[in-house]
Amino acid sequence: MIRSAGPAEATIFWKKTEDRKPIRLSVDTTRRQLMNMENLGFKNVSLVGGKAANFAELNKIKVDKKPLPIPEGAFAIPFYFYYQHLQQNNIIPMLDSVLYDPVVLSDPKKLDSKLKQIRTIIKEAPLNKEFLQAVLQRLQANRDDPMAAGFVNYRFRSSTNAEDVKGFNGAGLYESKTGSLTDPTKPVEKAIKAVWASLWDERAFAERQYFKIDQHSVAMGILVHRAFGEELSNGVAITKHLYRDNYPAYTINVQVGEISVVTPPDSVTCDEAIISLGEVTGSKNAAIEYIGRSSLSKEKPVLTNEQIALLARYLTAIKEHFFYKVEKGNPRGVTDFWNYGLDIEFKIDAHSGNLYIKQARSL
Repeated sequence: MIRSAGPAEATIFWKKTEDRKPIRLSVDTTRRQLMNMENLGFKNVSLVGGKAANFAELNKIKVDKKPLPIPEGAFAIPFYFYYQHLQQNNIIPMLDSVLYDPVVLSDPKKLDSKLKQIRTIIKEAPLNKEFLQAVLQRLQANRDDPMAAGFVNYRFRSSTNAEDVKGFNGAGLYESKTGSLTDPTKPVEKAIKAVWASLWDERAFAERQYFKIDQHSVAMGILVHRAFGEELSNGVAITKHLYRDNYPAYTINVQVGEISVVTPPDSVTCDEAIISLGEVTGSKNAAIEYIGRSSLSKEKPVLTNEQIALLARYLTAIKEHFFYKVEKGNPRGVTDFWNYGLDIEFKIDAHSGNLYIKQARSL
């Protein structure tokens, strides 16, 4: 139930917000080379950002002795190259002129104008030639890798130290772009700089200000992996029952094609369902209960029973890995495990029909 707050309640709320201590994020710029997933983990958020660090953890998970299906050809661009771009193009003084000016920070119109200028400069400034060559060589080398052979389009995904981390997931704040080895309208250089520039989007800046994150300490890394073409379906899974505590189940939202389940068009609904696990059903199979149905799937479930069963197995493997190895579990045991939630994105590739796990983040 939503109700309006009185002046006293509002004052207490804002006082608590203002009294929070500023959060200074850790930044590691010691690595000056592209990073392989097998050399990274959650401990490397300060080096490559939360999204890439979490993806590296997915890279460690096996189901029936087989690797978890994640997008092929992945590697990470660490924070060093973002700072290199700012330094070589003299962008840091302009950033400082915003971050240290209380007049600009207190005037939304001036702030938005200055942030737009910063984004434009980041995107228009030339990229370091040696760095760009290293990225292109890595993408070309992927074409000779049996696991990533034939892919020419790559997704450059935002990965900041203020994203996909505990207490601030930063979902939807930053941009991801596609760069191509063959399409001149989608150059790799443009994709990289657009992702870096999105760190200074007005909404992202405002969110960090609200959570008292020190703007001087934010940095942008990039997770790179092969891009997908058409999707049969896409979705988001929460690795707990959203409407009951201490219950062995997952909550999923899934939609046909590439239509977002997070920000759908007006009047468009998706399949929303609860997957109850064997501890509930008493069998080896997961049971599914639909709460809502997709307005685009012609009254058929978006996922088949086989896909749902496979997804449930992947979700369990991911949840166990993050709870016991990343989060180190909790002394209260199984209750905490079933109440522990991850936000996991997945898709069904239209060309292969395979289920892929795109990313995982703590709620």
